[in-house]
Amino acid sequence: MYPPLSPASIRAAAAACRGSRLRRLLLCALSAVAFSAAAQEYPNKPVKIIVAYKAGGPMDAGARAVAAGLTKALGQPFVVENKTGAAGRIGTEAVYRSKADGYTLMYAIADQLVINPHIFPDVGYDVATAFEPVAPVGRMPQVVALAPAFSETTGQGLIRKAKASPGKVSYASWGVGSLAHLSGVMMEQIAGLELLHVPYQGGAPAQQALMAGQVDMLLVQVPYAEAQAKAGRMKILGLSSPKRNAQYPQIPTLDERGFPGYSAETWSGFLVPKGTPAAVKNTLARAIHDFVTSPTGQAQLRDIGFEVMTEGPAEFGAFIRTEYDRWGKLVRERHIMMQ
Repeated sequence: MYPPLSPASIRAAAAACRGSRLRRLLLCALSAVAFSAAAQEYPNKPVKIIVAYKAGGPMDAGARAVAAGLTKALGQPFVVENKTGAAGRIGTEAVYRSKADGYTLMYAIADQLVINPHIFPDVGYDVATAFEPVAPVGRMPQVVALAPAFSETTGQGLIRKAKASPGKVSYASWGVGSLAHLSGVMMEQIAGLELLHVPYQGGAPAQQALMAGQVDMLLVQVPYAEAQAKAGRMKILGLSSPKRNAQYPQIPTLDERGFPGYSAETWSGFLVPKGTPAAVKNTLARAIHDFVTSPTGQAQLRDIGFEVMTEGPAEFGAFIRTEYDRWGKLVRERHIMMQ
């Protein structure tokens, strides 16, 4: 799954060994020492992890759990820094402008990488080419939750109600162009509905609005939704993932609820600026993989609400490209764009 340690180092060392016999011997020896030292010395100072969203949320908690694991595994502090604002674009740009040396990492979520580039096209860089994938952390299973007093509890009932009163059934989001926004857009497209989108400044006020009955629906993380549903503060319509989750097998998917092909997952992972040395990326990829697959890491991430992902850099990159294309198609078809 993972490439051999430092393939760039091997290629560079081989290139350095061309020439006369004496020159080959000398440069080959020097190159081997230099590249070996470079691979072994990372990290030799604290590493910054940029999170583009507020501290305290589950995605931030995931970043901090992995940061603690990397600190222990690699012997240098991995420090989370929250750079919030502009729907994640401020933090993303901070990483884009940082040096490609492995000392500034981006802990990114789906909104940043596969939705924002289509919604905000004039950011000054191409997310698809400005960063290189290192390792995923996990998916965050979510559900579409309903207000406690909402009259319908099934997908077909919701569809009938929305079609009977176009533009009246509402759904909240944590901002225009967010995953929560596009989750409602996807419902509209699949079932031929016209819903009312009500954006809020963040997930917490959107959740409060749902529980107060000010809006009818919202995309909510499963552990939180389950706790609130047990308390009677919201109802669960269905899981937003394409298949049932092993941790929550009792929750049907929205596909099962009458929205065929529905898939609006959020996920997270680590990336670095383009041009970061391969040896550094490989070191990080192995350490992150070792943490998320360890009993300690799995337990910590599961408690936060993650379903661990274990893909290597190439597989993670392919996954991002697939998601990028999928959300881009929806955005274009529904003509969603912010200037």
